Amino acid sequence: MSCAHSSCIVVLGMHRSGTSALTRHLIEMGFELPGEPLPPHPVDNPEGYWEPKELILTNHRVLDQIGDGWKATNQIAAEAFKHPAAITGQKKIREILADALNSGDQIIIKDPRLCRLFPLYHPILVDLFSRILLIQVIRNPEDVARSLAYRSTIPDIAPGAITDPDHARMLWLRYHLDALQWLELEPIHTIRYDAWLEDQNSEAEKLWNLVRHRFPDAALQQPSPQIRAPRFGTKEIGQSNQETYSAMFTARCFQQLSAGSPDWDGGFADKAFKLSVPQSGQGEASSPSQDLIAAAQWNHASTLLSAAEVSPGAAIGREQIVFVSNRPQIPCHIYRVKNMVDTLNKHGIAATWLRSEQALAEPRTLRDARLVVVHRSFWDTSIEALYQRCHELGIPTISDIDDLIFDEALIDRGEIEFIAGLDGAAVAGWRDKVKAFRKTLFAADFSVVSTQAIADHLTANGQPAACIPNGYGDVAARLSEHWRQQFQSAGEQRRVVYASGSPTHDSDFAIVVQPLVEFLGRHLDWTLSLVGNLDMERFPELAAHPRVECRPLVPHTNLHYEIARADINLIPLTRNRFNDAKSPLKWYEAALCGVPSIATNNPLYAELLAEDRGLLAVTGDDWAKGLDYLAASKERRDAIAECARQAANDRFGPRAIAEDWRNLLSKFVSHGWPKLC
Repeated sequence: MSCAHSSCIVVLGMHRSGTSALTRHLIEMGFELPGEPLPPHPVDNPEGYWEPKELILTNHRVLDQIGDGWKATNQIAAEAFKHPAAITGQKKIREILADALNSGDQIIIKDPRLCRLFPLYHPILVDLFSRILLIQVIRNPEDVARSLAYRSTIPDIAPGAITDPDHARMLWLRYHLDALQWLELEPIHTIRYDAWLEDQNSEAEKLWNLVRHRFPDAALQQPSPQIRAPRFGTKEIGQSNQETYSAMFTARCFQQLSAGSPDWDGGFADKAFKLSVPQSGQGEASSPSQDLIAAAQWNHASTLLSAAEVSPGAAIGREQIVFVSNRPQIPCHIYRVKNMVDTLNKHGIAATWLRSEQALAEPRTLRDARLVVVHRSFWDTSIEALYQRCHELGIPTISDIDDLIFDEALIDRGEIEFIAGLDGAAVAGWRDKVKAFRKTLFAADFSVVSTQAIADHLTANGQPAACIPNGYGDVAARLSEHWRQQFQSAGEQRRVVYASGSPTHDSDFAIVVQPLVEFLGRHLDWTLSLVGNLDMERFPELAAHPRVECRPLVPHTNLHYEIARADINLIPLTRNRFNDAKSPLKWYEAALCGVPSIATNNPLYAELLAEDRGLLAVTGDDWAKGLDYLAASKERRDAIAECARQAANDRFGPRAIAEDWRNLLSKFVSHGWPKLC
């Protein structure tokens, strides 16, 4: 139970944000740390960290056990706070704070890790203290990143450095996102570190009034503010790139947080930063580095949120290629928009992506665009207006799509599985959508598509088109390589994988059900992993099999893990015009992870899997023989996978995709389009 008039100030904030200086000021005001403080460091914090040593060590141990340490940017799952280490830590925290109350009733707690450990502290503070004040110190994320990087120049604390700016910014964001949990306890009073430095007397007076109002009976004295300026200038560490996505995003969040906005992140972070890498259930191998995890999280965020959403009103840079995509949540946006934009920028061709409404928001937005690529969009008033604006400005338009969804005849023939299974009204609705796709495609000056089969189909129908295949980005390549090495070093997994993705592949999977049942019967040490959406009621012979695991659909960022933990990848496809025109991404994503594939023998896979880059199958017997052939030899699997990995990089890697775009732009120049000349 709380003691009468017991008071507690909780100081929140990211590391290197000025929380130590503020805490020292509050201690001079009359509050006490619950225990002996950590000693100062002569360079990092010469005036002291003002953190209670025993409490900090407890927080450190708990966070290491349940959250991968203070540098980790993944969310901490609610169930993690039920971990034995968390329970033990919570008991120790209660003991430390209860002991502190025996010698004084004005307590201050400061540790940046408190941002992440709210579920641990909440019940204890409510129980022990009658009054609580939450103060959050915020500092410009660029200054935080530079300060963390500066630690790398100090040998004895270099392990506490973060030199990757994207990692530092993501950590800044994660700490402030998690600090929002404390709003369940009390309102949070925000202090800007830079404002305190600019006018210490005024800020100190505001803080004094705040504390006196919250704790009217407390024994306090008003100290003079003595907050020193940062220890370094920007030239000592180097300027961060303010134009990167992570810099723009955190700058906006800092601006909103500084203004005290209750919805300071605009709801963006709730959409984009719940991704954990790896996610729950993916714990069979060591996690990637924290730098790579942060890169993957920024990559995920920039897939969902365009630069215009992060930095409203920003003009498109001169000579950029503008991709327009209105449905960033669908998988093809990753391959056809996000990866393309990243690849082009990395290889010296400026590009960005927007929604159609954003592209039309201001006249200047498109004025200097090099060309506009409209991805997989239904024809509507915004697309019509976008094409009209481009025509007025002399900007070439390109329509982009990655399958034959625009061909209504395929609906008549029942070749689009997810439409064939719908009722009459739903099919009629899809016919309207197909027509809307087609109108957007054919209204453009040119089309870019993912396979040659689609390009040939469009060209035969009067629409000029070229194939630029789906590719992968640097982050996907790095994640794939990490998981490839992890699982290869672990030895044979003896696991076959089929990743279904969207719930439209039951007919494809049915092709391999009987061969798989027989394979599992012959190979008692092998298992089958089914990832994503399948209607297992259709496959009772596998649904209850003890060596079949059904794993959930995962975000694309975590798909590499699911593939890399296998030894054989399956790509069955029912043969029809729609499926034959699909992109071979299931093959090259497995190849990047070091996993060989068996695929349906259609024209595309017949070309890609030639020369020992995989196996082809037509009949059930082909699938059975292919499975046995690969299962018989790890060396054989590794050799095929390595051939496939090299070929995938040569054809679908960032350098290859950038070259495809350069070649296409050269053709446009020879065509005489003024914006490209």
